[in-house]
Amino acid sequence: MLRVAARDPVPAVRVQALHSLGELKDREGVAAIVTGLADKVPAVRHAALLASGKLGDLSTLPPVLRCMRDVDEKVQGAAAATLHQLQGEGALEVFISD
Repeated sequence: MLRVAARDPVPAVRVQALHSLGELKDREGVAAIVTGLADKVPAVRHAALLASGKLGDLSTLPPVLRCMRDVDEKVQGAAAATLHQLQGEGALEVFISD
């Protein structure tokens, strides 16, 4: 249900769905989170970054890194925080080895 809501046409619904996916640490929600990281709405990208950090799935690392160059400063800040969270999951080692 949350994965479907993460694709809702209303941005506020997508934001809430991504927030919930992160809180629940729903590993099946990774695809929805990755999609959210590329959303046209900054608040959705921000929520997806927070969810990614809570989930700790390193497969989100490439789009999180792209968000470091986002035009929105809040998104950039959330990307930096997410990278810090993922660092505990081994993100730095993955980044260096690529």
